[in-house]
Amino acid sequence: MFAAFGIATGVFLYFKIRFLLFRPTDLLSVGLFCIFFIRHPLSARRSLARFAVFLLFCGAGALCLHAYTADYSSGADSGRYEVSGTVVSVSEGNGYSSVMLDSLSLDGRKTGGKLRLTLSVQNVRVGDILSFEGEIKKIPLPDGSDSGELYEYCSDIRYTASASEAVIAGKSRSPFLLLNTKIRALIKEVMPGEEGGLAFALLTGNSQGIDDGLLDAVRAGGIAHIFAVSGLHIGILFSAVYLIGRPLGRWRLIPAVLLSAGYCALCAFTVSSVRALIMCSAAGAVRAFGKKSDFLEGIAFAAACILLVSPAQFFAVGFRLSFGACIGLALFSGSFSRALRRLPAWLSSYLSAALAVQIFTFPILVESFGYYSVWGMLLNFFVIPALSVIFPLLIACTALSLIFPAAAPVFMACPESVFALLVWAFSSADFTFVLTGFSLGAGGTVWLISCVALSERVRMVRKMRIIAACALSALFAFCMIYENAVFSGCKISVYSEDGSSAMLIRTPSGAVLVIDGDISVYECENFLARNYGGTLSAVIVLDEDIVDAVNTAAFLDTECIYLYEETETGLRETPIAVSRDFTVNGVRYVLESAEKLAIMAEDTVVEADFAGSAALGADFFVDESCGGLIFRLKDGIIR
Repeated sequence: MFAAFGIATGVFLYFKIRFLLFRPTDLLSVGLFCIFFIRHPLSARRSLARFAVFLLFCGAGALCLHAYTADYSSGADSGRYEVSGTVVSVSEGNGYSSVMLDSLSLDGRKTGGKLRLTLSVQNVRVGDILSFEGEIKKIPLPDGSDSGELYEYCSDIRYTASASEAVIAGKSRSPFLLLNTKIRALIKEVMPGEEGGLAFALLTGNSQGIDDGLLDAVRAGGIAHIFAVSGLHIGILFSAVYLIGRPLGRWRLIPAVLLSAGYCALCAFTVSSVRALIMCSAAGAVRAFGKKSDFLEGIAFAAACILLVSPAQFFAVGFRLSFGACIGLALFSGSFSRALRRLPAWLSSYLSAALAVQIFTFPILVESFGYYSVWGMLLNFFVIPALSVIFPLLIACTALSLIFPAAAPVFMACPESVFALLVWAFSSADFTFVLTGFSLGAGGTVWLISCVALSERVRMVRKMRIIAACALSALFAFCMIYENAVFSGCKISVYSEDGSSAMLIRTPSGAVLVIDGDISVYECENFLARNYGGTLSAVIVLDEDIVDAVNTAAFLDTECIYLYEETETGLRETPIAVSRDFTVNGVRYVLESAEKLAIMAEDTVVEADFAGSAALGADFFVDESCGGLIFRLKDGIIR
């Protein structure tokens, strides 16, 4: 366990320091890992041994991430190349295909990493070997201002490219990629509607075939995890094979591990599936030799294995949610079970597990997605037990359909009915009630520290536990108020990603959003979800392409839209004001041009220009390079 804590700490600190993202509050995260050093029984020798192991593996984690970063930044530079690669995923929409290529070759030379290719819709399938000539762009290392770059860094996506066409030069010999293609073709033929997208996502974790509206509703409902192959899927499959193989005795572990590993390969070895495979295999091996396994040590062993091989996964949402859910179970399921012992056993078991998972993953969900599902607890009450039946049934029906293609409609009729019911439920009812519009900031780390410190794994006398709970609650409240409340002055948050930019100016009496013409409604809502949950006082369009920006602003919850000049904007309900000098919430705004805005508050001038022109006479200047930054203007001082 201390080895895993050391690796995670080394990876975390190296990343923060290497990319100049370290903040004093990050030391709180280190404190999260160090709490277990004070576990009873206390002794100098044991504490020194724990600390030595921690430091040793802390260095190992930092070295692993350093090697990964060096390898990620190596390879070919941006330029024109003859590219060849194997398709590992495909999604289609708006007349284009987004293709992920692995096993890359540039001008005949093998190179590491993956390439994301955008091309006109073609009949491209997983397992095809594509060849094309075009300009490729090397993705830079993450700098903290672009969440997309961090995702690509974690996923080892090193290049992007666009091409009008590509040649299918052959087929991959990987049986798992070929099986993936056959399953997709089968489901698409038998279940061409939304039911097919749900079925394929449940089987392989690929949700790109699900309608965006339905997928958003599923996410808001808190059950999206069932369509991203997780530990729950591997656990069901492993347990089923382990149960069926009971006559084999201790040797039943072998078919269970092999089949689960094959399924992980079919699903491209997602972090959560690999985590579950390692934990199930280790627990099964320990049990086969008559020993008792420790759940928390199993989690630590799986984390250490994954981080030593792929340390960047520590920053992936899937890693944090998967391990967060398991840690929550290890820390709190026993406590909740005892607290709910008067309830029926089945209800107590579900509630204790669900509460344990939710309490630890809450800050991770808010930080990653900007909201927390209120419906998740209730919906999972029905979905998780049903999944233990639906998932093996879908696997069996799919296998039979592949063996007997002519009878596929008969075999898949039952799963199709189940998914049709799910589509109907999310189309008829509104499960989109979520907690959103706020940021946890350092409060997220305080929350996790509280979970660990107040769990049964850390023994404290009753009086000390009460004092710790009160102190941590007060610290969490302070972090939340500091991060979200504006009692005086202005708070300016800036967003910039892939050419889209926005700026939110908050005062005690309201908020104003400034956008450019490239930003989408989804990006605006995602930005607001992490910063502001109320009605906007105004949206200011800062772009020459006014029509697109106004169409975006019209879908936001705002009282007014301000423009630099009159233009035809189409159908809308939100009132539009054409003004170059106006005041909102006590802050004066001057539109100097269609692309330049001056903000005047507390005798301070802030100039914003997303096109990147130099500022003249401003106290500070905001452009795309300020993405991800927050400025606090108080008493005429910029903090």
